[in-house]
Amino acid sequence: MTPFLTIAFRLLLWCLLTADPRPVNLAIGLVVALLLPSGRGSGLPPRQLAAAVGRSLRVIHQAYAEAFLMMRVRHSQERIVEIPASEPVGPGRARGAHGLQVFLDIFLISLTPLTLVLGLSGDGRRYRLHRLEPDQQPVPGKPLEP
Repeated sequence: MTPFLTIAFRLLLWCLLTADPRPVNLAIGLVVALLLPSGRGSGLPPRQLAAAVGRSLRVIHQAYAEAFLMMRVRHSQERIVEIPASEPVGPGRARGAHGLQVFLDIFLISLTPLTLVLGLSGDGRRYRLHRLEPDQQPVPGKPLEP
């Protein structure tokens, strides 16, 4: 990605996060975008990038469905689960995972309102997630558990 597109993308993210289009905020965002370190190393291959972006676009409908479900059904059950990472992530990315790929994986998971990424497992092959689930609906004739 060219430096101009990188800075424009960072500034766009800044504007989305702050929701403040005033010139002072844009200037602060521009300074932050310029001060953030640039990615080092080779870029993500186009096929992997397209697959990761495609997965992110497919999860948008799931995010809206979970948001509406949260408004209708109480979610107070919490679980810690693990799901496989699309690419193994190790110290110094020795196993080949690219930073953009990791970002898109975490974005994909965190886009849905019922799930939050807590971190990676020790071997770097699975993401630990905090997931909210709907309350258990009582079954007629079955006693409630304490």
